[in-house]
Amino acid sequence: MRKNKKGFKKPAAEQKIPNPGSDEALYLGCTCPVLDNYYGEGWIANGERQFWIAQDCPLHNQERK
Repeated sequence: MRKNKKGFKKPAAEQKIPNPGSDEALYLGCTCPVLDNYYGEGWIANGERQFWIAQDCPLHNQERK
C-alpha cells in the first residue's frame, strides 16, 4: 500500500495504477512501450485517451494474470 501525505496507507481499491509508459509505471515493472504511449500521456482516438499495452506487461495486461 502507498502512504499519503499524512503517512496513512490507502486501501488497495484506491491505489491508481500509473499510465503505461510513464516513469512511475516503468519503476513498478511496466514493459509497455514508452514512446508509443508518449511517456505516459497516451494518445487521443475517438475522443478517448488510448494506450498501447504490452502482452507481457505484469502491471497493465490483466488478462495474463
